Amino acid sequence: MKVICDNRGLLQEDVSAGDHVLIGGDLAFVSLEDGEALPEGMVVQPPRPGSFKLFKDTAPVVTGVDNGVISLMRGSSGVKFSLIVDAYINYLRGRADSIVLIGGAATDTGTNLEFFVLEDRCIKLVLDKFLPKMGSLDFSAELVVALEDITTRLGYSELPPVHWAYPLPELASPPSGYDFRYVDLRDFGKVKYLPIYTAEKKITSVKAYLAPAVMVLVAFAIAAGLVFWQWSRYTDYKATLKKEMSGMEATYEQGAKRIQLLNSQQFMLDAPLPQAELLKRWNRIASALKKGEGLTVQRIAIFGDKSTRVGLGGRSTNFEIDVDVLARPELSERVQAKQILMLLAAETGYEMWLKPVEITTDAGYRKMLIEGVINAGE
Repeated sequence: MKVICDNRGLLQEDVSAGDHVLIGGDLAFVSLEDGEALPEGMVVQPPRPGSFKLFKDTAPVVTGVDNGVISLMRGSSGVKFSLIVDAYINYLRGRADSIVLIGGAATDTGTNLEFFVLEDRCIKLVLDKFLPKMGSLDFSAELVVALEDITTRLGYSELPPVHWAYPLPELASPPSGYDFRYVDLRDFGKVKYLPIYTAEKKITSVKAYLAPAVMVLVAFAIAAGLVFWQWSRYTDYKATLKKEMSGMEATYEQGAKRIQLLNSQQFMLDAPLPQAELLKRWNRIASALKKGEGLTVQRIAIFGDKSTRVGLGGRSTNFEIDVDVLARPELSERVQAKQILMLLAAETGYEMWLKPVEITTDAGYRKMLIEGVINAGE
């Protein structure tokens, strides 16, 4: 079993027929907000149950997967792909106590953590947080901040036991004052992994409430006779309509093809020029940089689809930014850089990171070289 949790893994991991690949970290989306819009570049997946009780009105766990995973799946015949959240759900399903399950992935650029709070056999809270790289000076402090955030949100006087789960590596020194336990792959038990859809489908949350649905079906069985009678009338009407419409199918088919051709022509006429699209992207990045305090922009370079550059880990990049930032002595270089990257990512919706040369400090200013990609669909 292999685990892929970031774009670097998509590029470097070798998969072959017969492999089972678990997808998580940056490449998966989880939320407890039913109806929440997925981030750009994500394909919606079937919801997972948010309650393990027979009668409990709780929102399901919304899931999604990155488009990069879909591309890898289409080129990997015979490989099974699954979301690791299925293992987390299976682990929570078998517990009657209150716990905080933390899953996710540790990468070379940071740590993506997914928090699941289980209380009374219901998932009360799902959070996704991005922390510094494990082992860095800031990681332990920011992990404590994340745990305190959960304690405050749910009004706990003391946080339940924390279960630190695979594929995260075991913590050498867990934060003091918390009951940490490590959950290995074998602790998940026998997991029923759902398939990953390669195209977005209209999926309802009925599957997330299978047991209550069975009870409803029992009640509807009482009216089976009436339903059958109505169905018989429907099939009769359908047969009559088909007879009356016989011979008109070819006319409708020709009209449909003509409309499709006109729509295609209109789409080509409405398509923006490449230069206009590049200028739009440049303006979006420039507008985001104006919202940062103490930023001096030295360069913004936007590349077209046929002139991308090779960035960190061999990834193609669509833009580069050189910026000088007024140094804040109370913050480390990496923490200040993270704040700026989070601001720019939130304002633009683009994925970005520091170039390998990272940060230099000169005359009270920190020079940062940033590169990134335009998300799919932009």
